[in-house]
Amino acid sequence: MTFPRVALFLLLFLSGQSFAIPVGAEDSVIGKWQFYKVYFQGEYRPPFSEELQLFFEFTEEGKSRLYYFRKNESGFCEREGKYTVDGEFLIDEVTWVNPQNNIGCGQDPDMQKGQKTTTKIAFENGDFYLYLNLKGEPLVYIWRRLGEEEQNIF
Repeated sequence: MTFPRVALFLLLFLSGQSFAIPVGAEDSVIGKWQFYKVYFQGEYRPPFSEELQLFFEFTEEGKSRLYYFRKNESGFCEREGKYTVDGEFLIDEVTWVNPQNNIGCGQDPDMQKGQKTTTKIAFENGDFYLYLNLKGEPLVYIWRRLGEEEQNIF
């Protein structure tokens, strides 16, 4: 998957489509998260690209950080934002984009300062679910919370 394809993911992130899959009790978005599987066409699957390493961080102060790179490729994409959670929706606005980002990051709408998104979220069994849409079909990116020993992974 190339950086433009990552841009597709983040474009989907902007859609904020809502649809139903089983979810459990509410949890907190605060912490560091790593994308590790998807729910697509009624099945849980590994990420579409094993090379993509995608991380999200949310602080108690309302700051967010999105960071991703590809194994065996140089470069990365990173941005910071301010977020709130309103019920089952994550509202996130990009406030800073790393000037050292890979040139392909500029094609990613979520790597543009001022970009604001509202996306349905949920939690199940400690995982963070981010509800998206792929060509009109429901898609959920599922993130695992990083443990204490993994806090410096990005």
